[in-house]
Amino acid sequence: AKLSYNPGIEAALVAATKTGLASMPAQTVKGQPVVLKTAKTDMKGIVNLNRLVGIHEQAVVYGYAEVDSIHARDAVLKIGSDDGVAVWLNGVKVHTHDVARGHNAGDDEVKVHLSEGTNRLLVKVHNQAGGWAFSVAIPQPTF
Repeated sequence: AKLSYNPGIEAALVAATKTGLASMPAQTVKGQPVVLKTAKTDMKGIVNLNRLVGIHEQAVVYGYAEVDSIHARDAVLKIGSDDGVAVWLNGVKVHTHDVARGHNAGDDEVKVHLSEGTNRLLVKVHNQAGGWAFSVAIPQPTF
């Protein structure tokens, strides 16, 4: 089944990866306000969406994080998702993988360039069925 969602929310979130979430205007879905929640990873660095929002089939969740880099540098995002995933860095889509799978950290590796200072990361997870989760890791620089 094809997923149906409000593209206005995605556009607002992508725009916020350029300036920060505080700049995002209020959003609604079916007349209800979109609620932003703070999420924490488990000890393995995984965001368990079952615990955060419950199990919802044919649904999407967006995760947002700010990553500070002392220097501009090339890096590799190590992404795990259950199920499909898309990732934006500083407003630019850097990865998409529409797939039905269980979570394995680092299943997808994406080369990116981090800017000096704050880098804003947006992750979209599309759950097809069952449980869902995601993780993104950026290895420490080696210079």
